[in-house]
Amino acid sequence: MLIRKEESKDYEIIYSVVKAAFDSAEHSDGNEHDLVNALRKGEAFIPELSLIAEMDGRIVGGQ
Repeated sequence: MLIRKEESKDYEIIYSVVKAAFDSAEHSDGNEHDLVNALRKGEAFIPELSLIAEMDGRIVGGQ
């Protein structure tokens, strides 16, 4: 597994990964993927702390 800094080219994939992760979650409002996008646009967003996990060249998670 590779942990690396998120890049803008990853945003669409992360959107899909987060959406899929919460699709069947018991305590979800169904907007978590939109929240991730909103957080990136906020003044408090620190890009250096936004990480993703890759396995075999595929993005499998983000923080």
